[in-house]
Amino acid sequence: MSFRIALAAVLAIALTACGRNDAKRSDVVNAMKDAGLTQSQANCVGDGLEDAFGSDQKLFNQVAAATKPEDLPKGTETKVQDVLDRCVGGDAGTTTTTGEGGGSTTTTTGG
Repeated sequence: MSFRIALAAVLAIALTACGRNDAKRSDVVNAMKDAGLTQSQANCVGDGLEDAFGSDQKLFNQVAAATKPEDLPKGTETKVQDVLDRCVGGDAGTTTTTGEGGGSTTTTTGG
């Protein structure tokens, strides 16, 4: 799924979900469900955006309100794309972590 399509499908609804209140993880998750994502994908996007932007409420609000890439605050597009790719894109939230000694753990957080 291309970034532009994913952003349009996934974040466009967030503007209406968040309204005039500060955006919250639950708003993003609900908006993602309304946009047609699975609960797991929606949770993944909500967690990812909260982790990336939640410590700056104003920035989190701006990201949640974006309906197209051009609406995203400067410097946030890559982080948003990473979240969408991980949660909705080709690898469906699969992360492989290599620990000490060379062992690895695979975690699926999306799709």
